[in-house]
Amino acid sequence: MEKITIAGLIAIVAIVAVVMLAGCIEEEERSVPTPTSMITPSPTATLTPPPETTSAIVSEVIDGDTIKLQNGERVRLLGINTPEKGQPYYEEATNRLNMATIRRGFI
Repeated sequence: MEKITIAGLIAIVAIVAVVMLAGCIEEEERSVPTPTSMITPSPTATLTPPPETTSAIVSEVIDGDTIKLQNGERVRLLGINTPEKGQPYYEEATNRLNMATIRRGFI
């Protein structure tokens, strides 16, 4: 039984030695990509100018995702979905939009 254990131990030591020596053998130098070399600009990439902006004065908050401007135009906020009148949290959503717009006087 001891001979198998010693033979196994010798095999493990030999494998470890081979692996360590293999790591020391000089190979062709590998280049490590840097963050800037990994980014290649697309030949068709173009920068788009920011969308045109317009200022307006909020005259009324209709609900949590809809406002009325001073010129009478109603604006629904994209990507915002809040409870409608009569639903839970309607008042909270409306008050929050009110604090963000009318109390500041602009949108």
